[in-house]
Amino acid sequence: MKQIITLILILLVAGLSAQVVLDPRYHTYEEILQEINDLQTNYPDIVMVQQIGTTLGAVPYQDPIPIYAVKLSNNVTVDEDEPAVMYAGQVHAEEVLGIEITMYMINDIVENRLVDPYNVWLDNLEMWFVPTYNPEGLQVVMDGWDITYRKNKRDNNENGVFDYEVVPGGDIDGVDTNRNYGFNWIHGDEFGVGGPQEWNDYYRGPGPFSEGGTQAIRNLAEEQHFIYSINWHSSRTGDFSEKSRLSPISSRICSNA
Repeated sequence: MKQIITLILILLVAGLSAQVVLDPRYHTYEEILQEINDLQTNYPDIVMVQQIGTTLGAVPYQDPIPIYAVKLSNNVTVDEDEPAVMYAGQVHAEEVLGIEITMYMINDIVENRLVDPYNVWLDNLEMWFVPTYNPEGLQVVMDGWDITYRKNKRDNNENGVFDYEVVPGGDIDGVDTNRNYGFNWIHGDEFGVGGPQEWNDYYRGPGPFSEGGTQAIRNLAEEQHFIYSINWHSSRTGDFSEKSRLSPISSRICSNA
């Protein structure tokens, strides 16, 4: 009897989860691109949009998706001898608040570009914003497939199908991009390793920097030599506050060796 009740509850939760969609106030990938391109068109002296890489594409069901960064600075098209900082938004698919924070920051700086301290920042810094480097996972969440989804869409079992469960845990496909960096990669979960509630959700990938998202961040960091970066995260359960990770970028960008 307990097994039957448990099964009913699991099916009920899965059914309810499948019907949940995020509020339309959250940015889709297409809305991000439209907004940042409009800003570049309207403020070309201080806003520059640059493609920094692509997802590798979970072939055959997913084409590579471009990953973009927004640079804010006076003389924005010139690589000046100024300190560079980076703000990264969404890495985990369900943590969409990171996108909203970075998009708000971009707009806030642009709108207040003529007053202190914003004009000081633009004069003395090169500020880089990456709203999302997991657009594959963003699609899963924003299209309402699974708002608890965490990873990208790598086809781990190479069956040509996107294998996921509409509840936390049990997602066979995908890599946790946040655990795909070279630093401490060896300590991440192997494929199929994890607790009963989060099986595969923390899969580190087949190798350090195997994913297009982490490659894009690594390459940008190697180009710009950021003095520090902030990567925004939000609680997947909603029971805790949003978090940001502030650290020297060198602690995250390490070689594959």
